[in-house]
Amino acid sequence: SLKSLQLEKAGADDKLTVYYIHCHGKAAGTGRSITVKDSKGQTLKQWKFANAVGEKAGMVISVKELKQLEKKSADNQLTMYYASEELPGGQLLAAL
Repeated sequence: SLKSLQLEKAGADDKLTVYYIHCHGKAAGTGRSITVKDSKGQTLKQWKFANAVGEKAGMVISVKELKQLEKKSADNQLTMYYASEELPGGQLLAAL
């Protein structure tokens, strides 16, 4: 239910870990990715993640990379999406 992700107080060396569990299977998806898009829907960056094994379901992204995207796209509202083989259309996670 997170609507906006505030990165101002995060340090450049911090990591953002995203956990996404599919309700139908109560497990992490396969072929997972997180994508940041600008206000026009253009993909700025996509991270791909290995299939989760056991408790290693977290998808880790460098806050430094996210802040760089924000800086380069200062005039745009950025949004973060999750997608997987089970959810190919993607799911909005948060605005940056």
